[in-house]
Amino acid sequence: MTTLLTPRPRPTFASGLKSEAPSIAQTLVQSIADPVAQVVDKPAARPAAPSAKPAVRPAVRPARYSASATRPAAKPAARPAVRPAPRASASRASSPSRSPRGRAPFEFYPTPPEATRALLSVEQFDGDIWEPACGDGAISKVLVDAGYSVVSTDLIDRGYGQGGHDFLKSTWAFGKNIITNPPYGTHGLGDAFIRRALIHTQKTGGCVAMLLNLRSLANPDRTPKFCKTPPAAIYILDDLTCWPEGIPTSSERRIARQQYYWAVWKPGHTGAPKVWWLSTQAFR
Repeated sequence: MTTLLTPRPRPTFASGLKSEAPSIAQTLVQSIADPVAQVVDKPAARPAAPSAKPAVRPAVRPARYSASATRPAAKPAARPAVRPAPRASASRASSPSRSPRGRAPFEFYPTPPEATRALLSVEQFDGDIWEPACGDGAISKVLVDAGYSVVSTDLIDRGYGQGGHDFLKSTWAFGKNIITNPPYGTHGLGDAFIRRALIHTQKTGGCVAMLLNLRSLANPDRTPKFCKTPPAAIYILDDLTCWPEGIPTSSERRIARQQYYWAVWKPGHTGAPKVWWLSTQAFR
C-alpha cells in the first residue's frame, strides 16, 4: 500500500505576516498601553508645598512731610496776643481805659492861673497866640485877660475853645506864637508837642512857651535835643501844683505835686538859655 505524502504548503511571506501580525500588533499595543495604564492608574501626586520662608518685615522709611501725614494732636488754640496800643505820639492822649496807670485820663492837668501870670511878668509876645491843648481854658483865659488874641483848641472838647483838633497832626498854625502846658504821658508826648510847635513857629516867626516838668532838664534823651534847639529862657517855678482833672482831692496827689518850669524858644536864638526863678505866690 502506497502512502501518499501530501506536501506541506510552504509558508509564504504573506502568510508569515498574517501569522505574526497579531503578535506584533499586540506587542505594539501592549507597549503603548502599559505606560499609559501606569500613568492612569497611579494616583496623582500632590505638588510639593513650597518651603515657607520667614516673613521679612518691610523696611520702615522715614515719613515724608505731606498734608495727609498724621500730625500730632493740635494744642488748644492760644488767645491772640493783645496787640499793644499805638503810642500817643500822634495824638494828645489815648482813651481813659488805655491811659498810663496813675495818670489822669487824656493827660488832663489844668494849669493854675499863677503859672501863666508869672510867665507874662517876664515875657511879652508879639502877635496872636495859639493854645493847642487848652483843656478847660486855664491858660487861654489868663492870656485873654492880659489883652492877647488867643485861638484855643484841644483834642478833647471840654466846653472851651474848639475840640477835636489833633495838634500833632496839624499842618498849619492858628497863631503866630504857641503857649501851652503839653501832655507828658509815657511816650514822649511833651517832646512831640515841642517839636511840632517849633516847626510851626519856624514859618510864623513866633515864640514857643511850654510848661514842662523840671525833671525833663536832666534826661539823657533830651540833652541832644536841647543842645540842638536850645530855649532862649528857662523860668523855674518854685511852687505849683497841677491837679489831675483839676480836682485837688484826687488820689494821685503824689503825681500832682511836681516841679515845673517855663521853657521859651525865640526865633533866631542860639547858645545857652537865660535861667531865672519865679515865685508863684505873688500871682495867686
